Amino acid sequence: MVGLTAYSESVKARAKELLDAGENYPAVARKLGVWRSTVSRWHPGYEGESKIGNKRSDHEDIIQAFHDGLSDKDIAKRFGMKQKTVQKFRTRNGLYRGEPGSPPKVTEEGKADMLALLDEGYSYRAVGEMTGHTEQTVAKHFPGRGYTPEQTAEAAVLARKANKIYRKLAQDAA
Repeated sequence: MVGLTAYSESVKARAKELLDAGENYPAVARKLGVWRSTVSRWHPGYEGESKIGNKRSDHEDIIQAFHDGLSDKDIAKRFGMKQKTVQKFRTRNGLYRGEPGSPPKVTEEGKADMLALLDEGYSYRAVGEMTGHTEQTVAKHFPGRGYTPEQTAEAAVLARKANKIYRKLAQDAA
């Protein structure tokens, strides 16, 4: 039996104790110095399993943690899995949320603000900057309301002229 290691019953019993105490497979494996797969072979389908099992209770616990407002990182830590696994689970189960740093969702009030700015003649980009959204988001909600290529060129010329006047005024004031 080259390459195979026989573990004593006391090591297997210690693994069960740790699992009963709420540890997951990776944590037990690290503490005992064995492979995670070895621990899972000793105690298959154990409630503290590190991956999302087919058990409905596992799914419900993760969904509940999501609804409780836990981040993917916190859920992964709690259930002993990778953050990417949690993200895939959420996607497969239709659980979506804006991650930190993502643009805010467009509300009806936000759409009204965008429309008012577009009616005043602002570009998609300018409206996006003023409302905290991307140019693409504004264009998606109001197709055909953006500048034509000719209007874009005219706006650029006017902006350069305005900047030139501003610099002149700043120099005169100094």
